[in-house]
Amino acid sequence: QFSVKTRFLVKFPELNHAMKVNVSMDREAPMVRGYRRFNVLGTNSKALNMAESMSGGMVADFRHLTLKEQKSGGGGKGIHDLSLSVTEELHIINFNTEFLLHDMSVSLETSSLPVVIISNSSQQQ
Repeated sequence: QFSVKTRFLVKFPELNHAMKVNVSMDREAPMVRGYRRFNVLGTNSKALNMAESMSGGMVADFRHLTLKEQKSGGGGKGIHDLSLSVTEELHIINFNTEFLLHDMSVSLETSSLPVVIISNSSQQQ
């Protein structure tokens, strides 16, 4: 399980709870054989909210998210021999929302810094 928080640094009281933020993983994942792909499980859509923000902007706080690895096609014996090492496999958490104010609509996206996903304690080193 993990938690992640995104902030919209502009304060628009009229948009409090009106903008929904969606979280996803690896929207532009590399097409490398052995690269693991994940689905986000849990509440992956939240409203931006001024109440949780100390800085005056709006915040979407995603808690208790989990990842489920997508099954790669063409499984079978020896497929794990092609896996990348955990340090070579960097993943990106993506956030997107639609900003709508006075008939102006703008699609907003941002991403996290690259993260490593450890799925076994032997990978921690």
